[in-house]
Amino acid sequence: MAELFAAQQLGTLPENEWETWASAVSGIGYFMNSGVPDPRGFKTWQDWAVVLTGCMSLTRPNKI
Repeated sequence: MAELFAAQQLGTLPENEWETWASAVSGIGYFMNSGVPDPRGFKTWQDWAVVLTGCMSLTRPNKI
């Protein structure tokens, strides 16, 4: 995601700080408007990511 959404400067954190990173991501306008879930209530980043991928289209648009 950090690479795909480089313009948002998501950065990275150690895995054990995933909830801090996910909270920051879910608060950014683009992601908030896409329905990115608040990470609280998820046990792992993997659980959060499953819901995240269901909320967003992570494919690049085709060029005409």
